[in-house]
Formats: sequence, C-alpha cells, structure tokens
Amino acid sequence: MESSSMTTIYERLSHLIQLKKLTPYRFSQELGFSKPAKLYSILKGKTQPSYDTLTSIATVYHDLDCNWLLRGTGQTYITLMPVVPSESINAETEGPLLGVELLQKQIQFLEKQVSDRDEVIALLKEQIIVLRDVINRLKPVNENVTLS
Repeated sequence: MESSSMTTIYERLSHLIQLKKLTPYRFSQELGFSKPAKLYSILKGKTQPSYDTLTSIATVYHDLDCNWLLRGTGQTYITLMPVVPSESINAETEGPLLGVELLQKQIQFLEKQVSDRDEVIALLKEQIIVLRDVINRLKPVNENVTLS
C-alpha cells in the first residue's frame, strides 16, 4: 500500500496496528511495554516515538519497511525475495537461472536491505541527537523553576 495519504508517523503507526488487526493495548504488549499509556500518547500525537520504541517495532515486525514507518515512503512491508528454484525462467535469457545468477540476484537484494537498514539507523541516530539537544535546552529552564 502506498502511504501518500499518511503524512505523519502517528497515522502510519495507527495504520500498522489496523493492518496487524490489533488493539493499541495488544500492540503495546507485543512491543514489550509494561503500560500502554506510552503508545496511546504516541498515537494521539502528544509525544514522538523514542528510539527504543522504534527499535522495538523494527525488531518485533521484521517484515516492516522502516523507511515507510519513519518517512512515509515506499510500501508498508518489505517484499522478501522468494526462494526461486533453479528451474525458474530468467526473462533476459529466456532460459533457466543458473545457480550463480540466482545467488547474485539474492545477494543484490540482501545488500539493498542492508543499505535500507543503514539509512534507518542513520535517521534514528539523527533523532537521538535532536532529542538530546532538546533535553539540554530544557534542563536550564527546569532548573530555574522554583516551587512556591
């Protein structure tokens, strides 16, 4: 499914929960959250998903395309390359794929997956830096607040 209508990560998370046919409570349990309030806060747009939350989602739902979740680009799920029998037809040669050709295609596919994951990791690292910056800016404000 194209994600053009889902512009925010909150909408994409809600969509993912619907696709998995789960309630937000059950989804939060699958992610290992002790309390569903964390997820409800994210779904309502009150808080951004943390690095740990995004990592949990990517770990639990290994078929999820993290580029879709983070950026809204591409498909919701990664299209896994099926294991193709060596008798399959190669469109370019009109003949069967040789074992080496099949392995080369699978290597290319796996290299693309690794590259995509590296991009997601880089995006998550950027988010950590931004969040640390926000926290550091808020610390002096919170330290100057005195209780009456």
